[in-house]
Amino acid sequence: MTLALLARFHTQSEAQIAASMLQSAGLAPVLFDLHYGGVDWVAQSALGGYRLMLPAAEIDDGRTLLREGVSPAEPVDQDACPSPPGSLPVTVAALAAMVVVGAEAGWLISGVRKRQLPSMPAVLIGTFLAIAALIAGSLALILLIRVGTSPP
Repeated sequence: MTLALLARFHTQSEAQIAASMLQSAGLAPVLFDLHYGGVDWVAQSALGGYRLMLPAAEIDDGRTLLREGVSPAEPVDQDACPSPPGSLPVTVAALAAMVVVGAEAGWLISGVRKRQLPSMPAVLIGTFLAIAALIAGSLALILLIRVGTSPP
């Protein structure tokens, strides 16, 4: 079986998604450079990215599937999974986590990775409540430190 280069991808997730799509269509894709790219992704991008290979006999079908983005037999229904806006409690928790722990924690809580962006009023109220919670927590911590270091 002779493999031919179908495409190159800059990120590992793009390459794996394309390989999954081709595999679900009945083709036999092979991804190269996954292990090295997992260790040093900056160097992998400089070396040309991740290579997606197919058997030479399947290369035309693979190009067609990648160009279309979906299998012609199974079109994607855009209305099947609407993205609901984030609620106020989730937005407050996400913003508080972003302030205290870091942006990644806020993204995980809020569902931004799922494209479930909150509405603007929820973001404004959530920001205000998260800042108020941070100030209240900081003042409580300062009070505990002062009482602990200099008892009355």
